[in-house]
Amino acid sequence: MLRKEGSTTWSPPTESLLVDGGGVDMQGVPQLRKGLLFLLVAVVFLVALVTHWRPAERPPPFTATYDPKFNEVTGPESNAGDSDVFTSVDRDFTSQQDNSDLTDFKVPQIAQPKPEVTSVEGKTEPISTTPDPDDVYKNVDSIWTYRCDASRGCIRDLLGENEKPVEPEVCWLNCGKYGALWPYPVGMVKLGQCLTKFSANAIHLTQASIPGEENKASLILNEMWEIFRKMLEKLQTISFPQSDLTGLENTVNVNIFISEDSYKINLDTDESFNIHITSSPADCDFEERVQVSVQINATNIFGARHALETLGQLIAFDKYQKSFQIVNEVEIEDRPAFPYRGILIDTARNFLPVPDLKRLIDGMAHNKLNVLHIHFTDSNSFPFYSQRVPKMSLYGAYSEEKIYYPNAMKDLKDYACSRGVKILPELDAPAHAGNGWQWGPSEGLGDLALCINKLPWRQYCGQPNCGQLNPTNPNTFTILEKLYQDFFEVFDNDLFHMGGDEVNANCWESELKWNKNDGNFDFISTWGKFQQEALERLTRANNDKHLKAIVWTSGLTARSNGRKFLNSSSYIIQVWDGNRQLVRDLLQENYQLIMSNIESSYLDQGAGTWLGQEHVYTYRLWQKFYDNRLPSFMMNFSQDVAKKPSQRQMLGAEGTLWSEKVNSQNMDSKTWPRGAAMAENLWSNPDSRSPLVYSRLNHHNRRLIKFGIHSDQLQPESCYLLQGHCDDPHNPI
Repeated sequence: MLRKEGSTTWSPPTESLLVDGGGVDMQGVPQLRKGLLFLLVAVVFLVALVTHWRPAERPPPFTATYDPKFNEVTGPESNAGDSDVFTSVDRDFTSQQDNSDLTDFKVPQIAQPKPEVTSVEGKTEPISTTPDPDDVYKNVDSIWTYRCDASRGCIRDLLGENEKPVEPEVCWLNCGKYGALWPYPVGMVKLGQCLTKFSANAIHLTQASIPGEENKASLILNEMWEIFRKMLEKLQTISFPQSDLTGLENTVNVNIFISEDSYKINLDTDESFNIHITSSPADCDFEERVQVSVQINATNIFGARHALETLGQLIAFDKYQKSFQIVNEVEIEDRPAFPYRGILIDTARNFLPVPDLKRLIDGMAHNKLNVLHIHFTDSNSFPFYSQRVPKMSLYGAYSEEKIYYPNAMKDLKDYACSRGVKILPELDAPAHAGNGWQWGPSEGLGDLALCINKLPWRQYCGQPNCGQLNPTNPNTFTILEKLYQDFFEVFDNDLFHMGGDEVNANCWESELKWNKNDGNFDFISTWGKFQQEALERLTRANNDKHLKAIVWTSGLTARSNGRKFLNSSSYIIQVWDGNRQLVRDLLQENYQLIMSNIESSYLDQGAGTWLGQEHVYTYRLWQKFYDNRLPSFMMNFSQDVAKKPSQRQMLGAEGTLWSEKVNSQNMDSKTWPRGAAMAENLWSNPDSRSPLVYSRLNHHNRRLIKFGIHSDQLQPESCYLLQGHCDDPHNPI
């Protein structure tokens, strides 16, 4: 046992005190005195044991002080000389040593966590001082560095003599034409060959110029700046004390100039921006007292936000230099090729909590995608809470916990806006509408929907659970109008998705007792008139203001006698079936299109059907999303891009994540990095895949993971470290 410093050592009783020893002659002593003597000896023994053999008192918590001069860790002055101040690992080790050696015992030189760290915000905060026992093995200098090969990317190589190691994240900053930029810029790109060090608290927003007084756009821009600062914080994966950081005298001043005070995203939003970075002095040999100036010019805050995203890709944290590094001279002019760059998420088949939707928005922001299309409702469930018709979610939600309430949705909308993302809600009708609509008869409103959960489902719908709105019940349209009003009170009112596909004729015919052979039932006409009335109710809910409605390609859009119910000035068609002849017909009739062609846009496919069978549509690799060339669908694309964005016929594309087999655990890996490949296709509109695209995407994917996106892995890590070694398009593996 350990003893406390300065205590006396207890010695066992000598033989002279033992009852049967030779020190005391017990012959002839009366029995009573013998018993008292036994008792006295026992008391003395217990007192000695309690006084001298008690365990050493638990020391105060160990507080590490790092002395760079001696490269060792010692305790604070208040504990000096107290040999019992150890970490738990040290205490277990020394407990087996002889007490006499304690005064000479020294704490092993394990690399201890530093006592405080400076965050991106410049705050100095204490950190945990509990050491990792394996740190003693980790304190080894790297033998590797990374060198840029313009044709392959950054490649690992052995460190040369007297050479400073370079991390891959730092190497990629200005490697090749585009460095770490994803998606790559459409306009001019010039990246300097030198980097400038700076500390976390040395980057400042020194000026943000927006027309007018303090307004909504200014507040959102401030939030965008804070998001950028937090993004830098995530890049710094290792903490160092302020005294260890380098580049402390360098400064990075960011100036943002915006010409419009708009703060809502629409199809005409100008997302272009310019970035101009200069350093003074610009000489690569200067490491201290360098002033870096970043000037961002944009039409609105959304262009400025994209510029900040790009600026973040020009910065990396360098653990060897113990500082951030920024490309010292930069010229970038950039703008998206398409105004609509979206992701669809289905929250009806499987409910997805709001934090997961926010993480999806984060991933979209890092890839400059700008529309989150939420398929809120389907025949499976109705999780959107309607203040005007609360029975919809009461009957339609999976549970009380799986409902999207108005305030949470307004918060989600604001969260998305500050990341350059617009939320597009969808209320699917007339098909894909079942659970949530079954309460009509009990309220005296009749059947609002038909075929709800009807079996056998294959006769009445495309997949279970069945349900289709009743086209003959006026109350159905009254409820629809109220629901539209609730959506407009939460989300923007310039676009709305009405669904509109996979209407089943047999459902209406069987439930309404129509006979298609007697001439009284015209399926296409009934469907078309339903759509016309629904659009009228949508416009009325929008205070009679015209807006663009979006519908899926369907039996109505596929026929000329169906398209007569869909005026091209009122509808945008979202193409999911990939029929190129249909696409050309729609373009010829002046419809605007959003492409979600199934062979190159469906993110959820590849896991089989929800019935546990193989599916005809297999997993789509990222190359499919990258190569989905929208100009190939139209002959006059060059004329189209010259128009105002909202007047173009080819608006963009959307990756779809239907949720039959999607939940919080796998939604990220199904979306990313394939969604990133789609993002570069829609922003940059490349003619083909460059030799560096695989290496660039691999590097960008690592950044997404650092930012908390649970992205899927593209290759073994060795392929990233040895760029070009895994490139063989003819290898079936």
